Amino acid sequence: TTVSTPADHGEGVVTQEASAPRGAAVDVAPQARPGLATSWGEDLRSSVRYAQFERDGEAPIDTATIWYNDAQMLGMQLDHAAAQAHLVTLGPRQDGLRVSLRDEAGTALRGATVNGRTFILGSSGQRYTILLENRTGASFEAVVTVDGLDVVSGQTGSFANRGYVIRPYGQVEIRGFRQSLDRVAAFRFGSVGESYAADRGDARNVGVIGVALFAERGARWDLHRNEVELRDGASPFPNGFAPPPRRW
Repeated sequence: TTVSTPADHGEGVVTQEASAPRGAAVDVAPQARPGLATSWGEDLRSSVRYAQFERDGEAPIDTATIWYNDAQMLGMQLDHAAAQAHLVTLGPRQDGLRVSLRDEAGTALRGATVNGRTFILGSSGQRYTILLENRTGASFEAVVTVDGLDVVSGQTGSFANRGYVIRPYGQVEIRGFRQSLDRVAAFRFGSVGESYAADRGDARNVGVIGVALFAERGARWDLHRNEVELRDGASPFPNGFAPPPRRW
């Protein structure tokens, strides 16, 4: 598998090779829909380079989803005011990779977590980035989508698409839809009708960001951190009675 790794701004790219029913929701023209989507923003410099990364299987080891919207629509989605939660964690023992949305100053956008679902508050015209932070000693590949579109290719999101490689204890800042090895189009919140997804002809999945995490074949986990987490979950009373030694 051909991949690419960070060159500047902490970014890198990987190469690798539907929709569920919507319940009672009905299709509405993008121009008539309220709330936020992500538009194709200004041109930004963001360089990457190719490297090698072989996945340890076809399926991701974990996935994460972040929903976003403006204050009015987010309030309706949450049915209460936004709180301070802003991180989503995934990966080995649910703390291998941290995902957050950041503003132009690098500050995490505010949000709330309700019933295991994370919602982030944005505002129209605001530029944002997606920050992936690796807290382990292993490399991972992260395939990322915005509004159902792959951030590298602009095509419909798929586990088979190429993604970003996050090196051990490193981070990747995804600043926009990739146009080349050196440029991206910034992520900016805007109307559904003016979103990149609507321009691509399918705005059904606006308002959601996805991350699929893949482990590297043959990678060794951080045994010290793993040991800490194993001990943290150790039970002092795993069984009711003591069994005799096996030699008896």
